[in-house]
Amino acid sequence: MTTGAATTDPDVAARRGRERRLVAAMFIAGACIYIQTYDAQAILPAIAADQHVTATASVMVLSATTVGMAVGVMPWAYLSDRIGRLAVIRICLVAATVLSLVGPWAPSFDLFLVMRLAKGLLFGGVTGLAVAFIFEQVAPVRAVIASGVYISGNTVGGVVTRVASGLIADRAGWRIALEAMAISGLLLAVAFLLMTRSFSDRSRRADALIHGEHAKVPLGRALWSSRTLLAFVQGFIALGVFNALFSVLPFQLRREFPDAGAVITSGLLALYGLAFVSAQSGGRLAGRFGIRRPLAAGYAAGFVGLALLLVPSMGALVVAVALVVLGMFIVHPLNSAEAGRRMPGHRAQSTALYQISWLAGATILGPIATTVYQAAGWGWMVFFLAAALACGFIAAVFDHRGAPPRRAEGAGGGAG
Repeated sequence: MTTGAATTDPDVAARRGRERRLVAAMFIAGACIYIQTYDAQAILPAIAADQHVTATASVMVLSATTVGMAVGVMPWAYLSDRIGRLAVIRICLVAATVLSLVGPWAPSFDLFLVMRLAKGLLFGGVTGLAVAFIFEQVAPVRAVIASGVYISGNTVGGVVTRVASGLIADRAGWRIALEAMAISGLLLAVAFLLMTRSFSDRSRRADALIHGEHAKVPLGRALWSSRTLLAFVQGFIALGVFNALFSVLPFQLRREFPDAGAVITSGLLALYGLAFVSAQSGGRLAGRFGIRRPLAAGYAAGFVGLALLLVPSMGALVVAVALVVLGMFIVHPLNSAEAGRRMPGHRAQSTALYQISWLAGATILGPIATTVYQAAGWGWMVFFLAAALACGFIAAVFDHRGAPPRRAEGAGGGAG
């Protein structure tokens, strides 16, 4: 007995250490992607002025990357079934980083946009497969937490690049700013490659054999029968509401608090950083209480936050934005993990489609909310976001109606 325990404990410790190393590597991959995706957002006016293009045309610098990301996820998902998830992630991460290094020096604005689009297509191979790879490598008990850590890497990368690129551009110009972000991405990509050098896709192939019966079910039927479509709806709405609020908020701040612009901007960036905490805490709560309670808490925080947006007070505004960020980044990682857990026979396709769903929500709801704000004012815009969030909550109710309060420990195919 003693010998068996002595043999088992080191094995468990080694496996846990390997999982922690992979989770840290996926956090780095998430930061690497978003440092290079949103690197241009804070410096679009500088790009527009230097390239002699309109503000609308300059926005295409960012849109080209995100649209490419959405388009690229499905093709890479199918290719990963043949050559492996990790192989695709490595190829895409390195190739996209090379484009980031070269892109700022493109001789024309049109070529610059093409390179941004190509970079987005490559990043789609990372964002669409990261959660699928986590579920195929990390023990089910910790898979949801690991997915939250990866998503928190996204938020850290997004915050860092928005702040750093603007500061660098003010002193050295927009090309140097983008190059600095690309070099940061290169360092993170190298770190990812080193940290995953002992990993392979062998468990992916074993998983495919174990769940071979699931692969026989057509993708559309599997999406419907597993209720994964309802997870997609929630991702669409959660990130759509989040991005819509952050798109409209600067306009409202200039109207209500015109003398506190710089202070408020810094505060909002700090509040966005709360997503780092929220993305991980939701997974830990799901592992302890099951998914329904954390989801309900996320939606409740979102509704309370939206209600507080109507209170004409700076303090209420800060609390409101914090609650919306915390709530939406509980809902988003949990549904992202559900997309990876529920369809073991189509895991890459499911997580890729979830990626498309939240990108679509972030792209569509923001302009609609801005239009409502311009036409009817702040109150009606808040009502629009609340109505959208109510649709997400209804989807969650139907998704988990009649299901037992499943905990991560009891979920055979993954945490949830």
